Amino acid sequence: MTRSFTEQYQQLLQEIKIIDYGAVPRELKETVEKNSEVIIWLAKIGRATAPGYLISICHFLKCVNVSDPAKLLDLKGYESIKRRFFPAEKLVETWQVKARKEGLADALIKRRLDAVRSFFKHNRIPLVQVTCTYKPRQKKPLTDEDIRIFREGFNWFGKILFDFLLSAPLRDGQFQHCPYCKRDFYPQWSHIRTYPSIHAYSSVIMKPQKGHENNKYPDGLMQVCYLTETAASGLNAYRDFKEKALGRKLSPEEPIFTHQKTSKARDTSRQ
Repeated sequence: MTRSFTEQYQQLLQEIKIIDYGAVPRELKETVEKNSEVIIWLAKIGRATAPGYLISICHFLKCVNVSDPAKLLDLKGYESIKRRFFPAEKLVETWQVKARKEGLADALIKRRLDAVRSFFKHNRIPLVQVTCTYKPRQKKPLTDEDIRIFREGFNWFGKILFDFLLSAPLRDGQFQHCPYCKRDFYPQWSHIRTYPSIHAYSSVIMKPQKGHENNKYPDGLMQVCYLTETAASGLNAYRDFKEKALGRKLSPEEPIFTHQKTSKARDTSRQ
C-alpha cells in the first residue's frame, strides 16, 4: 500500500457528499451502463431488479465522486486483514453515516447499499458485513371514514377505478409499460370471469404481470380476488356508458379503463 494511495483514499473519504438523485447526470448513467463489470452484474440479477440497482449504483458513485465502477472494485485489492484495513467497506460505511446525518431516508439508504453490495458480490469480491436494516415508521391506520372522505374526492370515473383497485388482485407495478417486451399491461374485461355479466363477488383472475419475463415465475401462477358490491355496480354503469358512447358492445379482451374525453356537464351528472 503506497503513500500515494493512502493520500488519495483519505481525500476520497473527505469529499463524499450526499446529493439529490436528480443531480446525477445522464452521461454518468450511460457510462456506467456500458461498463463491463456492470454489464456482467446486471445480467446476473433479475430483469425487474436491474433498473433500480443501476439507478442506485449511479447515485452512490456520484456521491463518492467515483466515475468508474471498476475503481470501487479495485479498492478491495488494498485490503489488509493484519492492518484491519478495509477501504471498500469503509468508503461505503462512511457514505452511510453521512447519508443518515443529512437525513436521507432509511429506505433509500438501504436500496443504495443493497445495490453496492450486490455489485461487489457478483464480481466475486463481496463486501464484509456492510448491511443496513430499517423499520418503517409506524403509521396510524386509516379508518373507514378516512377512506370514504378520500373516495369522495374523485369524480364518477375515479370512484369506479378506486373501487375496482380495492377489489382487484394487485402488486406494485402490476399495470405498467414493460421496458423489456415493450407491452403495456391493463386490466381487461375478460379478467372478470362472469363478464359480460358483472355482479357482486364476481371473481377477478389475472396473471401477475410485473416481472412477467422472469423465468422464476410459474406459468400457471394466478391472482384471484372478488368484486365488492360497489365495484360491481360501478363497472356495470361504466360498461353501459362506454358501449353507448362507442355504439357497440365491448370485447372481453379490451382494457377496462381507457381515457375518455367527456363534457363537464356529462361528468358532473354522474357524480
